[in-house]
Amino acid sequence: MTPKRYYTLMIDPELLEALKEAAAVRPESSEAAIVRQALREWFDRNGVKVKKAERKRPGSRKRS
Repeated sequence: MTPKRYYTLMIDPELLEALKEAAAVRPESSEAAIVRQALREWFDRNGVKVKKAERKRPGSRKRS
């Protein structure tokens, strides 16, 4: 699995409150997980392909 990257964005207060409420209703899902799921659903609905990033192999890997 490729590491996740930080992304900073501004969010409207009413969206933030709704996000906090959604996370409280579903304690198994973090706010970040809810946002990632919403992004995937939006991309799918709008025909945007999400491709998996290839995992890079370490350059210092020794082969026997």
